[in-house]
Amino acid sequence: LALGTSLSPLHAQDNNEKSGTRFGLRAGLNLSTAAMNKELKQGADPKMKAGYHVGVVADIPIAGLVYAEPGILLSSRGVKVEGEGSEVTANALWIDVPLNLACRIPLTEGLQLQPLLGLNLSFGLDNKVESSDGTPEEGLINPYGQNNFDVGLNIGVGLLFRQFYAGIQYQHGFLNTCNPDPRQIGEFQTGDDPVARSRNLQFSVGYNF
Repeated sequence: LALGTSLSPLHAQDNNEKSGTRFGLRAGLNLSTAAMNKELKQGADPKMKAGYHVGVVADIPIAGLVYAEPGILLSSRGVKVEGEGSEVTANALWIDVPLNLACRIPLTEGLQLQPLLGLNLSFGLDNKVESSDGTPEEGLINPYGQNNFDVGLNIGVGLLFRQFYAGIQYQHGFLNTCNPDPRQIGEFQTGDDPVARSRNLQFSVGYNF
């Protein structure tokens, strides 16, 4: 906020920017995984899984170069877990509500650097897990089995050229997304609860109206 306010005299705003809140479209690639405790991993190796995101954001001037950027996106995430002779893939579909603060730093005419920081609220829509060896879903532990709610940190940076946007963002979930079927609890040897927390690297392009 201090940086955005101190640099505001250097920021040449066009008529659209002075008009207040605007809206934009965002879409792109997710590379997601899950941070798991040893009870859930059981020697397996979690890998990234490719997905997508698409949605809208608002662009709200606050002070100087500082903007609020709330949004709502449909986001496909998950994780691949490689074990002995098989691969388990968890697929999760979420509604993400990012609540970001961004700072617009002018580089050249029409080009701005945009670091951002904020929170991400995620609401689960659907999830499923499948195995390459044909094991039924009921017999697998789903790292995204808690089809409910998650909250995490957003941190990223983007480039805004006039009305076109391109950026990269890291999402770091705080809550345990694993909630196994009670019938599966006996499979855990130490008695510790299985824990998985979402991680996501997000590449986005967009357009601000």
